[in-house]
Amino acid sequence: EMGNILSGAYLSALADFSNQRMYLSVPRLAVDMAEAMLSVPMAKLGCETDYALLIQARFFEESNNRGYILFLPNPGATQRMLAIFGVGSDG
Repeated sequence: EMGNILSGAYLSALADFSNQRMYLSVPRLAVDMAEAMLSVPMAKLGCETDYALLIQARFFEESNNRGYILFLPNPGATQRMLAIFGVGSDG
């Protein structure tokens, strides 16, 4: 549930900042090594885009916890997002 709330909050902030409509697909939870988790989505999207957005989330209460939110934008929207956020296509 935390991933759903966080991904919605981050996407809402990105949409507000960029003045764009953004829609969230159903979030998924994965607990594994980064390479193992990224192999399937990157294999599917790798021929269409070179970009993903990775956000580190930290929580401080009784202990220090952290996690990562990975956004894989629709390949058709990637260049538009890069332009809005002032990132050149060369990185």
